[in-house]
This record gives sequence, C-alpha cells and structure tokens, in this order.
Amino acid sequence: MNAIWTEDNSFDLWLMVEIAACEAWTEQGVVPEHDMVKIRDAKFDRSIYDKWFEETKHDIVSFTRAVGESLGVEGRWIHHGLTSNDV
Repeated sequence: MNAIWTEDNSFDLWLMVEIAACEAWTEQGVVPEHDMVKIRDAKFDRSIYDKWFEETKHDIVSFTRAVGESLGVEGRWIHHGLTSNDV
C-alpha cells in the first residue's frame, strides 16, 4: 500500500496520463502521429525535475518541463489542453 502513495509512483502515473492525453489529441487530429511516436517513449528524469522545482516551486510545471526535455520539440504537446487538476 505504501508503494502506491510514493512520489515516484505519482510521477509514473502522471506520465501515463500525459501520454494518454496526447494519444487522445492524436486521435482528434491535433497531435501529429509522427510526434506521437516519440511521445510514447517520453521519459521522466528526477534530477531534471528537481532542477525545475527549485526554480518554479510547482510540481506539475516542473514535471512537464522535465518530460518535455526528454522529447525535444515534441514536448510542446505534453500537458496540452490540461490543467494541473486533470493530472
């Protein structure tokens, strides 16, 4: 039960939600399929998150920036159309 509530598990779940949202946007024709190919392999790096969190003091902003850095230009679709409450 404790493993469910860890911060690392939250990050894993957030990444799943972000990728699923991008999949939905791809189905709607918003996110191009060639971008989605790379988004499916998005990674989360805790050290990059920590760097952004030190600056922003915002968990979701730091998370989306960390994931975005793993993608390059395709990162523009991470968190597209979502709010922090959605994740």
